[in-house]
Amino acid sequence: MPIEYIKILMPLAPSVNKLYVTGRNGRFKSPIAKEFDFECSKIFESLSYGEKDKIAEWRTKDTDLDIRLYYYMPKLAVRTTKGTRRKKDFINLEKAQIDSLFSALDIDDSQIMQLTKVLQICEKDLEGRCEIFIREVGNYGD
Repeated sequence: MPIEYIKILMPLAPSVNKLYVTGRNGRFKSPIAKEFDFECSKIFESLSYGEKDKIAEWRTKDTDLDIRLYYYMPKLAVRTTKGTRRKKDFINLEKAQIDSLFSALDIDDSQIMQLTKVLQICEKDLEGRCEIFIREVGNYGD
């Protein structure tokens, strides 16, 4: 049975505002971003052989990809340094989510031709998560 899409479950990425720190010699990835990259590096190993083969095919053929990001977040998803909770910035999540995942999968993010983001507010999942669906452009049937 051919793989129509690859579904990947990930924790929420850090906000783009927390990806980099500035030092004496320029800007560098923050410890938070490095930790998230490390967690994403484990994702490829968790995929099935068929999914790994499909990713390898996308890599070698430079396939145009359709990415769908489904974010599941509580209303108040971020704890501030003062201990209060506030809303997580939905717009600032996709860069770290895609950069870290595509680096782990060794796919060039310039292959993304379609990108859809959906936010679902949920009360049960206090940490939040992101489900990512990856397909070749045109394989969704819509």
